[in-house]
Amino acid sequence: GDAAAPAAAAAPAINPRDFAPEVDLHAALKDSDFKSKINEAKWSEKVAALNIAILALGSVPKLKEADYDGFLDKVFPLVSHSHFQVSAHAMRLLALMAEGMGAGFRPYATKTARLYLAQLNNKKVLAAAKESFHKLYCNSAGLEGFGAVADDLKGCMEGKKRLSAVHGREAVLGIVADCLTEASPSVPKREAEDTVEELARIAISQIGDRDPKIRAAATAMLVAVATPSPRLSQGPKLQRLVQAIQGDFPRVHKVVTEAMSGAPAVAAPAAAPTAAPSESKRPASSAS
Repeated sequence: GDAAAPAAAAAPAINPRDFAPEVDLHAALKDSDFKSKINEAKWSEKVAALNIAILALGSVPKLKEADYDGFLDKVFPLVSHSHFQVSAHAMRLLALMAEGMGAGFRPYATKTARLYLAQLNNKKVLAAAKESFHKLYCNSAGLEGFGAVADDLKGCMEGKKRLSAVHGREAVLGIVADCLTEASPSVPKREAEDTVEELARIAISQIGDRDPKIRAAATAMLVAVATPSPRLSQGPKLQRLVQAIQGDFPRVHKVVTEAMSGAPAVAAPAAAPTAAPSESKRPASSAS
């Protein structure tokens, strides 16, 4: 029919990486000061080294297939460096490596995601960590989906590894929501049904938090998980999880069920901050 015509006529998305030249990173760094600077104790020298590699990769990285173990072994520890500039540059470089290596980055993807999550407590590198995680998820075949890090996401919100800073926990919820709602990811993911359900549980566990920012972010994440999408396997168990919050969190339930029914997605983020704060004055763990 006429309604189907625009979709059928839509041109396939063009990935700039398909037309980018391959980068031989080892050759590019061989004649540079990367090796000497990366081993310097001074933070500014390390940043200079990381910048050399970042510039060599370019904005649309496409790496020649090679062994990058030794190179990555030098970069990984710098994510946790005490100076925020070193940490931020290391995170950005890893995101570019993930993009450039594609599926070849899979052995390193979970470790990289965990390093990003661990930095979310630090406000000075918060933006870099969020941006880098988003690129790892949306632009690289390295991280196959949130299933690989679901336990880590949960750990950031509760238990011994819970992020101490509100902005850190808020960022975790925001990262998931942003990745799931990215309109045009370079490498779309397909999240399995059990992963979708686990993400919903994580969000639901936070909608009764004391902090309004956490409640709002948790609501937005739950909306992202529940909104119909070809990238999410949404089964009946997800519907039951959402239905179960109706008694304690009726306003959040209303926002989420509207999203599930295909209501305009733009309504959900606006509703979440106003709905969630009045729902509960207690942490989720005390909700019955």
